[in-house]
Amino acid sequence: MPRRVTLTDRQREALFHLPVDQGDLLRHYTLSDEDLGHIRQRRRAHNRFGFALQLCVLRYPGRVLTPGELIPAQVSDFIAAQLGLSRDDLLLYAAREETRHEHLADLRRIYGYRSFSGRGARDLRDWIAREAEAATSNEDLARRFVAECRRTRTILPGFSTIERLCANALVKAERRIEDRIAHRITPALSENLAHLLENTVDGRIVGRLYRVSERLCSTKIADEKAAVRDTLKSFAEIGGALLGAQDDGASLDGIITTGPGWERFRTLVATASALTNVLAADPLSRVLDGYHRFRLYAPRMLRLLDMQAAPIAKPLLTAIALLQSGIKSDPPMDFLRPNSKWHRHLRAAPAGDYRLWEIAVLFHIRDAFRSGDIWLAKSRRYGDLKQILVPPQAIEQTARFAVPLQPGEWLAERRARLDTQLKALGRAARTGTIPGGIIENGKLHIDKLKADTPEGTEDLVLDLYQQLPSTRITDLLLEVDERTGFSEAFTHLCTGVPCRDQIGLMNVLLAEGVNLGLRKMAAATNTHSFWELLRIARWHVEGSAYDRALAMIVEAHAALPMSAFWGQGKSASSDGQFFLATEQGEAMNLINAKYGNVPGLKGYSHVSDQYAPFATQVIPATVSEAPYILDGLLMNDAGRRVRQHFADTGGFTDHVFAAIIIFWNTMKLGEVVDRRAVDGIIIPPDLLAHVSPLGWEHINLTGEYRWPKSLA
Repeated sequence: MPRRVTLTDRQREALFHLPVDQGDLLRHYTLSDEDLGHIRQRRRAHNRFGFALQLCVLRYPGRVLTPGELIPAQVSDFIAAQLGLSRDDLLLYAAREETRHEHLADLRRIYGYRSFSGRGARDLRDWIAREAEAATSNEDLARRFVAECRRTRTILPGFSTIERLCANALVKAERRIEDRIAHRITPALSENLAHLLENTVDGRIVGRLYRVSERLCSTKIADEKAAVRDTLKSFAEIGGALLGAQDDGASLDGIITTGPGWERFRTLVATASALTNVLAADPLSRVLDGYHRFRLYAPRMLRLLDMQAAPIAKPLLTAIALLQSGIKSDPPMDFLRPNSKWHRHLRAAPAGDYRLWEIAVLFHIRDAFRSGDIWLAKSRRYGDLKQILVPPQAIEQTARFAVPLQPGEWLAERRARLDTQLKALGRAARTGTIPGGIIENGKLHIDKLKADTPEGTEDLVLDLYQQLPSTRITDLLLEVDERTGFSEAFTHLCTGVPCRDQIGLMNVLLAEGVNLGLRKMAAATNTHSFWELLRIARWHVEGSAYDRALAMIVEAHAALPMSAFWGQGKSASSDGQFFLATEQGEAMNLINAKYGNVPGLKGYSHVSDQYAPFATQVIPATVSEAPYILDGLLMNDAGRRVRQHFADTGGFTDHVFAAIIIFWNTMKLGEVVDRRAVDGIIIPPDLLAHVSPLGWEHINLTGEYRWPKSLA
């Protein structure tokens, strides 16, 4: 079996690469006066250059140069500018291997660098074992390990060593956590958990039972459609014969006898009566079929919930208490509204059978929670609605509050304002000066708003489209991947190796993106069969991989110069979009009254001010959107940079935004520390004296230097 891979090539590059950005060079490769003193002890220019280069690489990324490694031109130019040398001076440093070894030994002695071996290696193994429990991913643990090596001045070991250390530490951490959880589970708790799992009830029982009953009634009506049609046809024929006999002055007595006959007529009347009952049936006549489901959870739920009620719901609270203690006689009906459909069904129930009454109480509990007539004492979602209102005492003490305290005063002021506005509208209507409208034949007509688009815009858009070259969409995806590396996020589920079949991966992503399906995609391409695409989709494409790939694309998008014209990535908004689903299976539970009686799901998306959708989640249509705001903001670095977030009422909850505020305050403190660490670097004046006049311009020049392969 292949070894466990923890880092992709791009992740390795991020940890071990030499910095090329000017900010990183200033932060990591700026030499101090002490450094320059040690460097100047080397007599020749190329030795000073090589000694300084090895010192910088030991500091960041914290390793030694590998044989044959390519030295970026930005690095050599930056170091040369500080030493007053040229890039070509480094070429002579490859002549004598012993000198490079001696310099490396001197650097270790002077600055205290040590190899990953002995006691230092054991200490780092113990450290990574403890740190693994807090790590969020393999890459996160590897970054922490590399940072700890830099802090302790331990020369980084090779890729394979770091990957093996991280993999072993994560596996052991998972086992320790599992053991701690298992030891905390007492026998009594284990028994309770097992009992809880055995009594699991799927779905929202009240709403689901009503919808099932409603569907059964609809199905019954559909099944009787043919009988209704035949019965109506027969009555129409008899009625036509009776009307014809009356028009002709003939006797009506023989119409039934000479027609269908009295026996057939009695059958038609009985059938019509039965069909009338079927058509008049409502879903409440079927809810008794789900009584056994209520008995699984209702008694325990009612005993555990501390429910309180408004005065209007006191009768319902009495019925709940009776349901908790047990029904011994005819239960009260005063919690029902006078025109409630439940009255008819409860009167038709057999004497002593209180099952339908229990279901009626539970249905009314659900409605009372929705209306706020009943609440839970210590609940946030189902708490007392009065708790979110401003207390009257606070209103009286707030001078800025412009609303009158007495409702009569507010209504009188609104009535006066409405009267004034209506008079102004009447005067405008008489003179024909209604802004943007006119009254004709007693009807108000509003002028249609015209788009304020400059002339020639459509021609410009068409011209821009014509200038775009024709290209295959998979080629476009490959070009984006070349710039962002997002395909490395789609790693193998077992080995962690990125997908090597780039074209196949792009075909799978395209098929899922346009909802085409793998079979149709296989028929549309001549490079892959259905089974090849299925294998890639099965082993490489998953939800978390999409999240990682999206984060990489968003980071690359934020780095584009054009993105700064839209925003700084510091503000964002989120909202949900409803998608219809089939009416079969578990989707029947996903009904939101806002979108009607059709089941579905919601896609909850976060978009930054740079128009980058940095987080997307599929959530149930019936849940509050507020908890998912924080999930989206924490999904990647783009969300963590947001300082101002906007959401509608569906995404607003006090305690969730309180957690977000606390999180952002914490992030701001860390951000200040990081900024000082970068921007606080000041180049000493005496160092600037050694910089050649063209030194800073040389940073962007092309060129490279390869570290000699002979150096082990």
